[in-house]
Amino acid sequence: IAHAGIPQGSPLSPILYIFYNAGLVRGDIDASNGSLGFVDDFTTWVTTPSAMEGTSAIQRDVIPKIEQWAEQSGATFDLEKTAFVHFVRPRSKVNAETSLKFRGVEVVSKPAVKLLGVILDAHLNMSAHLEKVTLAATKKCLAIGRLREMRPRQKRQLFNAVVTPTTDYAASVWFYRGLKGSRRHLRRLERVQRLGAVMIIGAFRTVSFNVLQDEACLEAVEQRLTRKVARHAVDVMTTNQGHPIHKVLSLQEKGRYRSPLARTILRYGSQAQEDGLVGMNSRLPYTVQPWTTLPPIVVPHSAEEAMKRYKDSLRTRKALMLYPDASVRNKVAGVAVTAVDFGRPGRVPALVYQAIVGWEHTCSVTAAELKGIELAVLYARSLGRRFTVVTDSQESITLINKNDRSAKATEAAGAVLRALGSCLEERLDFEILWVPSHS
Repeated sequence: IAHAGIPQGSPLSPILYIFYNAGLVRGDIDASNGSLGFVDDFTTWVTTPSAMEGTSAIQRDVIPKIEQWAEQSGATFDLEKTAFVHFVRPRSKVNAETSLKFRGVEVVSKPAVKLLGVILDAHLNMSAHLEKVTLAATKKCLAIGRLREMRPRQKRQLFNAVVTPTTDYAASVWFYRGLKGSRRHLRRLERVQRLGAVMIIGAFRTVSFNVLQDEACLEAVEQRLTRKVARHAVDVMTTNQGHPIHKVLSLQEKGRYRSPLARTILRYGSQAQEDGLVGMNSRLPYTVQPWTTLPPIVVPHSAEEAMKRYKDSLRTRKALMLYPDASVRNKVAGVAVTAVDFGRPGRVPALVYQAIVGWEHTCSVTAAELKGIELAVLYARSLGRRFTVVTDSQESITLINKNDRSAKATEAAGAVLRALGSCLEERLDFEILWVPSHS
């Protein structure tokens, strides 16, 4: 792009680029063709009976569309990084004589291409990828061995932090326990693990691999890969059912071949369904819809200003005052709501709600405070009265006021905003105030 609209490194770049190249990657993914984009990387594919037909289909249907988009958008393609490959059946020969004409340059088919750090060879047996990662991991193991005055524990930490991420990268693409060819991949990675164990504890190379692995306190390669792939499968299964990955995985149900990730999901899917894990992580990128009318909440800048607003409210509003509070102690989180009706004589404080709402390791103090505010709002709404909620949690009010998009207490803040939205629809007069703790 000759004249970029925003400076390099701006956090807006990846967001705006999604809209920028939407016309290029937009389209359905099915058994015959598809395309995907990751930031400025674009990949497209077609499925045909032969390599010649596939080359013709790309030249006839795909390349004109790409060139037209480039002319309209002003984007340029790095021809040195442009490559294409024919994926064939395991026992078929690769036709290396085909080529494409792109932007006036001839692009010859390659035996393997690199996609997002994974090397895909023509037969998709992942041998080229494993060869690359084992070579890189071996160099790192030798570098660890050259370090002096380090304890085995520190070297093991280095191995787990530097070597295993290299060997296990994108494991769900190429590993599934028991899959044909996986034993060959494991042998390569076990050689790396053996070398790493030797460098960690300084043992002789003739020591048995199992003994080396146990003495170095390293997790078995097959067990480690199985665990990581299973974790990835669980992460996929717990995504919202509207996530695009579910549509892509459903395509494999119609074919004879399933990817390692799809096989893992099939293996653990029934158990995840029984445990209620499927689709459980449906967190939206916002607490409530950005176009929702939010209640006016003012967060004072000082404790003195907060107390002044609170006293003014007591004197002028004559409303139902609700005081929620929360505590996380003794391994549980509890909330309580006290009500004082300043609109009626007597003004006797009454405990209207008290309960345990969660465990200490799953419910933060902020989430519990938000739950207390929600319960106070729901109580006042049930009475249909003018009310004021007074809380000493400034963080909770900030989360509500800003429609915070962070992962912190998103569900709890959203529940409060939805309750307040119902009060707005019913035209109830309310106010949310912050007062300093123990004031």
